[in-house]
Amino acid sequence: MNTPLDAPRSSDDLYLARAADTGDVSVLRPIMTGDVFRAIDIPGVECVEGDEERFGMVVSHPCSMREGSTLKSGVQVIRVVKCDPIGLDEWPKRYYDRMPLPDLTVIADPDDVSADDPEAEVQVRTQEGAHAALLDFRGRVPSTRLDLSQRVACLTDEGVSFLHQRMSHFETRYAPEIDKLMDACRAVFAEIELWENWNETLVDRSRIGGSKKLQAELDRVGEIFDRTLSEKRPIPNKKNGWYTLRDDLKLTRKHAGARREILKLLSEHSGALSQAGLT
Repeated sequence: MNTPLDAPRSSDDLYLARAADTGDVSVLRPIMTGDVFRAIDIPGVECVEGDEERFGMVVSHPCSMREGSTLKSGVQVIRVVKCDPIGLDEWPKRYYDRMPLPDLTVIADPDDVSADDPEAEVQVRTQEGAHAALLDFRGRVPSTRLDLSQRVACLTDEGVSFLHQRMSHFETRYAPEIDKLMDACRAVFAEIELWENWNETLVDRSRIGGSKKLQAELDRVGEIFDRTLSEKRPIPNKKNGWYTLRDDLKLTRKHAGARREILKLLSEHSGALSQAGLT
């Protein structure tokens, strides 16, 4: 039995960042599910119509794609191709084998909105910007092939949840609710956002010339971030009791407090570097 799929209100709901918006996507954002890269060869995936740009989307689950702060040696990637535009009204009932990516490379014209319905859903305006990720064209790509300077787009938390819903439906014909999918990944979504904050604050810009130097600097800060979140902290008035900030990010009642503590620790790291004359 098919269960209904959902659609975003507009293409903008899908994307946290696009090269089409700014010319590039920040190299300081950790690689995440839903990231689209150009010039990606996917082992075992044959050439198909529309794949001339060799776009690939990372689909490994965010909870299992890393060991500590380091990406595993390989991640799951699916092919992204140019295609005919897919209307938002078609998402729930058609194209079950793909994740539509409207306006991936061309931004919809904000003035191109129905005069009769100013809140009408915006959709792809040109063939050039119409893409889709083909769920069945998947392979394991070495993590070293994911060049941050070649990242085309990052999905929002909601965008990743739409991807997960369509992947689940493709495999099982069951579509989990978007809100439940977002809640299941809430902690790792927050962790990636906070990690990007740490990179923006602590990465030494003088050390990020060239891909190898950039990766070394990101690894350095990533290790500090992971160590901070993984550190065992004693629970007051509880013998042999301890917790980690990463654990607290997973708990609804502790989530906000954990975020505040992580940002406080970031401020302390930044202050220490400033006093040492390293920033």
